[in-house]
Amino acid sequence: MLSSAGRASPLQGECRRFDPVSTHQSLFSTKDQKFYISKYFLPSPKKVYICIMIKINKTLSVCILSIFTFSCAIQNNSELKTVEYLDLDQFMGDWFVISVIPTFLEKDIYNAIESYSLNSDGTVSTEFSFNKGDFNGERKTYNPKGFILDQNSNALWGMQFVWPIKADFRVVYLSDDLSYTIIGRNKRDFVWLMSRSPSMTDEDYSSAMNFIESIGYDMSKIVNIPQKWPE
Repeated sequence: MLSSAGRASPLQGECRRFDPVSTHQSLFSTKDQKFYISKYFLPSPKKVYICIMIKINKTLSVCILSIFTFSCAIQNNSELKTVEYLDLDQFMGDWFVISVIPTFLEKDIYNAIESYSLNSDGTVSTEFSFNKGDFNGERKTYNPKGFILDQNSNALWGMQFVWPIKADFRVVYLSDDLSYTIIGRNKRDFVWLMSRSPSMTDEDYSSAMNFIESIGYDMSKIVNIPQKWPE
């Protein structure tokens, strides 16, 4: 606490000066020390009470802030649910990548497409392609393999770019008309909004963004992927 002149108040000075441990030790040294300390250093009971209450309030504030932060962390790290059931045959085919929180591969890309086809062994053959730098940039293609990890929903995959790592891949939303889908990860680090066509209606796009935000993603990290194809 500062006075109007910018100086620390006398009470604040006494709170800093009063040390119960060292004072207690000094009280039993000599009678002279006891008298001197009692007269010049020991604050009044009222001031001691105020000092203690100030310190308690500060401690409570820190505890409340810590609990709030911990609760937010639990919420953001809760299990990211997939759609209840994914019809794999309907889900296969081409998806135009509309918006992402990009991985290192997806920065400064154009005309990105993700294509799926079901293999005879139950895995999913994947082709991810895009132009790097601009619409006329080099066309690059990657071919990870999808592994269906949850046979009940078909919506939890492990996406393998490099053996033996299977990256978390969750189909968390699929529109009723099957026109767009959202792929997420439990860490809420990356997300993909994909559509069956190179563009989406404003209504569908807004709905998709609201859903992504509702499941715990940082919307400031969303990047739109430019799409431009011949009519």
